[in-house]
Amino acid sequence: MRPQSAETGKDVAQTGQELPAKPEPPPPPDVAAAVRRLNELMAERQRNLSFHVDEGSGRTVITVLDAATSEVVRQIPSDEVLALARALEDAGGLLDARA
Repeated sequence: MRPQSAETGKDVAQTGQELPAKPEPPPPPDVAAAVRRLNELMAERQRNLSFHVDEGSGRTVITVLDAATSEVVRQIPSDEVLALARALEDAGGLLDARA
């Protein structure tokens, strides 16, 4: 525990100088709001990208669409990778560590 100034109650260094106050930690990011904003920006710029969070794995998914047909050109990560991530999460991970 650091010594404190008797006058101010603030932490002091060994030299007796007051230390700066600790900064407040940043608030946790709002992923859903960020995803909504990215989708809005892409729509404004007429880009054919869609962002969402996969419910099962919690991963962010990016979908590239064909502008003319609205067909999925590519999805990152793929459905297979998302299914694998869900299966691994359900199984408790890759390895069962034993002592």
